[in-house]
Amino acid sequence: MKNMKLNPVYFIIASVIFLSVGCKKGYELEDINSDITVESFQEDGKVYIHAETEEGFSCSNYMISYKLKENNSGYTVKFKKVIVNDVCFSPAANAYAYIDLGEISEGQYKIEFKLNGNSTEGILHVNDSTRLEIATENGVKIK
Repeated sequence: MKNMKLNPVYFIIASVIFLSVGCKKGYELEDINSDITVESFQEDGKVYIHAETEEGFSCSNYMISYKLKENNSGYTVKFKKVIVNDVCFSPAANAYAYIDLGEISEGQYKIEFKLNGNSTEGILHVNDSTRLEIATENGVKIK
């Protein structure tokens, strides 16, 4: 068997190719340019909020990025951007997010949705089922 040495030139070329292909994000972020509809549901003991843009997109795998913050009296959900993937699954659909609030005891919780600098406040009712209530729609509304 021949003693093989790693040629530094080949190593540099392979590294450049690997890094240029391997470091590609695979998605872009776009502003959310429509209202968002929300609904709550329970599954396997956990409470979720399904959110979706009213604006449709050409692909069904676009998602809404968000930040979830839990505080003493409830939750704040800040909708940030639409994640536009490089790979497109058909058919056309709205961008979406499934927000996992976890296991929540029965009761009422304040919930605030933030979208494009606007704030929508509501109440999340949790018992045998869940229900969202929003007093004033400000970019986010009940589905």
